[in-house]
Amino acid sequence: MNFEFPVVENKYTHKGRPRLITEPTYEVEYNWLEWLIKEQYGHELCFVAAWEQGNNTSNDVTVEAIGPDKWDADELNEFKEQGKYQYGTPRLVMNELCCNGKLAPGRYIVEISW
Repeated sequence: MNFEFPVVENKYTHKGRPRLITEPTYEVEYNWLEWLIKEQYGHELCFVAAWEQGNNTSNDVTVEAIGPDKWDADELNEFKEQGKYQYGTPRLVMNELCCNGKLAPGRYIVEISW
């Protein structure tokens, strides 16, 4: 079955068709990422606690090979030096892992299930 999008001109379209963006998508278990982070940093980062996630949920993270801005740098350094984390720490750590070649850039769907 072929689907044709209706032709509509507006800021969300290109030549009347929806703007479609493709990017690699990875579905990973949170405990695998926790293991990788513990191996790389020597500190535990609990995704469930940081994100206050419930069982059988997921979180969507865009990972890029970019360093933190000046505000996020303090949060990342606090984790690296003391093992303290906040809501945004998983994304910052995953971006740094990407910069270091340990994660590929793209969209990560982090599955939370215990």
